[in-house]
Amino acid sequence: MVLAIHEAVTASGRSHTELSHAIGHHGQWLGRVLRGEIKHPKAIDIEKLEHELGVELRAAASLLDNLPPMIRIPVIQEGSASLKGGVVIDHVFMPRSVIAGTSEQHIVGIQARGTCLSPTIEDGDTALVDTSATAVPGDVVAVSIENELHLKKYRTRGSRHYVYSNEGEALIEPYQIEGVMIGFFRMARR
Repeated sequence: MVLAIHEAVTASGRSHTELSHAIGHHGQWLGRVLRGEIKHPKAIDIEKLEHELGVELRAAASLLDNLPPMIRIPVIQEGSASLKGGVVIDHVFMPRSVIAGTSEQHIVGIQARGTCLSPTIEDGDTALVDTSATAVPGDVVAVSIENELHLKKYRTRGSRHYVYSNEGEALIEPYQIEGVMIGFFRMARR
């Protein structure tokens, strides 16, 4: 139920305080519901919230109750200063099983910009990166190059390690590996 309420409130663009007052509660009521401090809001309050938001929360909640355990992953854009200092442009929800064996605090999404790893990664795709993983040759990695975050391929030549893209760029140095791609997803495009 909480996820359904959160999604509906976010989509409405209205503040927690405004919605709390609109259904006859103090300004912090909705925030307390979303934080789980109020575990079972009264049915009448949910009905009032549905009316204010113009959505059917109970139906959405029953669908959401059948989903596998989900995690919320922050997404930053390629070209940001770094994974840790990047501005979060979005969040994606993924089943926890996607990151089996990894703590969710080490997962971040990077929205690709450009086509340097095409056809594997296209402009607008989101790479899921594990910041705790150690890169091995053949991995796609998130690297910091001249204070900008990029997705590149990690390779070795003899004893030398380097990163490159599909555009035939020369060896790129210096760089700092910030994480290893564990998967990616692509939104349907028209």
